[in-house]
Amino acid sequence: MLSRSRKVFPAVPLSQFTSAEELLSLCQQTGRPLWEYGIDYEMARSGWSRNEVIDYMTHVIEIMEQSARKDLKGDIDMNGIIYPTAGKVEAHLKYNKKALDMEKKVELMLTTSVIGIVMSKDCNYSAELYGCQVEPEAASAMAAALVFLMDGS
Repeated sequence: MLSRSRKVFPAVPLSQFTSAEELLSLCQQTGRPLWEYGIDYEMARSGWSRNEVIDYMTHVIEIMEQSARKDLKGDIDMNGIIYPTAGKVEAHLKYNKKALDMEKKVELMLTTSVIGIVMSKDCNYSAELYGCQVEPEAASAMAAALVFLMDGS
């Protein structure tokens, strides 16, 4: 016998936009930044509060930074080529050079997440349908957006 129930959320929630054009139009109409729509999406997907979404993204960023610091020491065994790097390397370098506070990092990561959400609506990340590079290329596009938002070129 169940003592409590748990609300089940859809794997892909309905969002307020279905394309990049709609998202940009929505931002212009409301004056809200892209990252706010990342929070909305995650709240709909997870059932979490706004603070829980921000706390989780903070945790993800801390893990990413810890991993980058560990791997940049150069004491890992490399038996192959790491590719495609595209915008990801520059994004990482600019990201660390700017010495951003965590709040800004969360906003930037949520913005790039919205880019990924828009991309997944028009295609998806299935290698079977779009080739084995679809996921890394989407990540590169998201990283390029991050560099742009940080006044990169």
